[in-house]
Amino acid sequence: MTNLQPDESRLNRETWFRGIALMLVVVAVVVYPMYALIVHINPATLSQVIAPITGIAGAVVGYWFGQSQRQARSPLLEQQQSSRQAGD
Repeated sequence: MTNLQPDESRLNRETWFRGIALMLVVVAVVVYPMYALIVHINPATLSQVIAPITGIAGAVVGYWFGQSQRQARSPLLEQQQSSRQAGD
């Protein structure tokens, strides 16, 4: 087992969750047009369905990565890291 601090463990879980969710969105966006080709879905119908999905997914992914960067630069986190280094 690794000796992760609670914040590091939480960040690790969040990173895995974001990565898996992003991968699922990418797979859905790639697979759905292939499915539409096989089932002969009208391209206009496909675009009406896929456009909102990609738009919402893009907004969510942008928010997640923005939050991740904001947390990484958080003064509280920097203070905790410096106090850990001072204690070593």
